[in-house]
Amino acid sequence: SQIHSFNSLGISLFSVFGGLLGNMDTPGILAASPMFGPMLYCLYVTVVLFVAFTILIALICESFAAVMHQAPKEGVIVSLVAWYHQTTTRDDNGHLEHGESSDESDAKNQGGLRGELTRLSEAQRQLAEGQERQKQVTKEVQVQVRQLSNQRKRLEQQLERLGHVGSSSA
Repeated sequence: SQIHSFNSLGISLFSVFGGLLGNMDTPGILAASPMFGPMLYCLYVTVVLFVAFTILIALICESFAAVMHQAPKEGVIVSLVAWYHQTTTRDDNGHLEHGESSDESDAKNQGGLRGELTRLSEAQRQLAEGQERQKQVTKEVQVQVRQLSNQRKRLEQQLERLGHVGSSSA
């Protein structure tokens, strides 16, 4: 080979690895092939870095997905974020509103909680009504099943009598 750092496979692999760290025999590459040498080296570095960064980003995304649903532990940052959310509110367009006193904020929160409590109470009442209606329908169905069962027994008895009558007359 024209370049000493690429004489054998082992030396070539070590040279390519060193090239990723910036330790490449660029004068030798230019001397061996002034046009294709630098172009292929740049292509190699670009591809390897692209693959490496893709793997790094995949690892970060995987780690984020794994811890995303965990509740944050108490600490300074969590306390600051909680304080920020308590002291600022947003309007319907998502813009920050400032200047509310804590009494006004408490009154708003209390009104919102009362509305939520009313909504939950109504949902609970509707659920109880639905359960009561379901019990009534179940009882009605059970009565109809008993009636059908009784009718079936009567029809079977009539068929049995007709069968005996038909066999005795034959």
